[in-house]
Amino acid sequence: MTPHPSVLITLRRDPVDDRDIRTRIASWVRRLGFAPAVAHDGREALAWVRERPFAATFVECGVEGEAGVEAWRVIQPHQGRRLVLMIREPDRAIWFEALGRGVGAVLPLPPAERTVQAALRAATGWGDQPEPLRRF
Repeated sequence: MTPHPSVLITLRRDPVDDRDIRTRIASWVRRLGFAPAVAHDGREALAWVRERPFAATFVECGVEGEAGVEAWRVIQPHQGRRLVLMIREPDRAIWFEALGRGVGAVLPLPPAERTVQAALRAATGWGDQPEPLRRF
């Protein structure tokens, strides 16, 4: 099996919550066959997106990018539907704005494994092909 490309993960810096959430998301992404890459801030995430391709990019709302602009707003033109925006607090305005701009999915935090899997499928199209019928 050919390995899938990398998935970039960027969360706000919260010394307790984020380390655990980041570790869980990376573990689930790896288990799904993708190579997780973790950026420590929005500037690093944007630099990586400009340097190399990612199958998907998970960025938390509120992570600062360039010139005080949220990272997801700067990364989205590069990633298009491959961007997954992660949100801690339910905010319908941000949710609809993100989907209107063409992000692949909006993921509530803290996530569940099945929601990470669904977001990854939405952002990459991975698994859209039906499995072949099996003979018994």
